Amino acid sequence: FQMGIYYYHKSLFEKSISAYLKAQKVYETIGDSVKVGNCLNNIGLIYYQLDKFSKAKEFWEQSLEILKDKGNKQFIVLLKLNLGLANMKLGDLDQAMFFQSEALSLAIETDDILNEAKIKNSIGEILKSKDEFLRARTYFMQSLLTAKDITEELYRKKTELQNFHDLAELCLDEKKYKVKEKKDDGCIY
Repeated sequence: FQMGIYYYHKSLFEKSISAYLKAQKVYETIGDSVKVGNCLNNIGLIYYQLDKFSKAKEFWEQSLEILKDKGNKQFIVLLKLNLGLANMKLGDLDQAMFFQSEALSLAIETDDILNEAKIKNSIGEILKSKDEFLRARTYFMQSLLTAKDITEELYRKKTELQNFHDLAELCLDEKKYKVKEKKDDGCIY
C-alpha cells in the first residue's frame, strides 16, 4: 500500500496502480475489506487523474460496494462525490446528480463541512452544464456560505476561490446563452 503512495507522489502512475493491485490481493487474503476498498479507491483516483473516467468509475463502484456497510460514512461521502465527478466527466449528468445528492445528504449528516462545500459546488457545475443557471448560482452561493465554516484556512480559501471562479464563468455563460436582463453586478438574469 505504501509503495502505491510512494509511486503516486513520484508520478509513476502505472507502478502505483500495480502496487495497489498487489496490496489489494494481500488484503483480500487476510480479509481486510476496508484496506481492499482503500486500494480500489486510490486506483480510481489515479485513473481519474489520467482522464480515464470510465476506469475510475469502475474502481470507485467496486470500492463503494465493499465499503458501504463498514460504517465509515465520511469515506462513503468521498466515494459518492468521486462517482458524481466521474459521471459528470462521462456526460451522465443525471447519474452525477444522483451521487452528488446522496453525498451531500451524508456530508450534512456527518457534519463534513469541507466536502459539503465541495459537493454543493459540484452540484452547481452539473446544473450549469444543464443550462440551469439560476439553480447553479444558488448552489455556488451555498457552497461559498458553507466554506466560511471550514476551519483549515488553505482549504477554505481554495474552496472560496473555486466558487468565485465558477460564479464568474456562470456570468459569462449566462451572457452567452440567455440575455434577459443585465444587473449592476454584470451578470445576466
